[in-house]
Amino acid sequence: MLTFPVYHRFISKNWIYYHIASLILNGVAVAMMYAVPESPKYLIGKQKFAEAKSSLFQIARINGVGVDSVSKIDLQAYDISKPTSLLGGALKDLL
Repeated sequence: MLTFPVYHRFISKNWIYYHIASLILNGVAVAMMYAVPESPKYLIGKQKFAEAKSSLFQIARINGVGVDSVSKIDLQAYDISKPTSLLGGALKDLL
């Protein structure tokens, strides 16, 4: 694990390219923090229904789904206290 930085510090003189690549990737990560909407499930759990609905509208617009189907959703009817998955089970069912 330590050999990579040691190699680029003392043997290779091309360390600047790795730093530039790291800077670019970190910049992309910071930009994505503001571009990706917050999870509607998280917002519903925090009782922020208006923000959850706007997040769903943004996700629907990006995915090309009609906004009229999102506007019919009643977010306050969802119970997120129960763990859910795509298969309908919980993690303990896998073990």
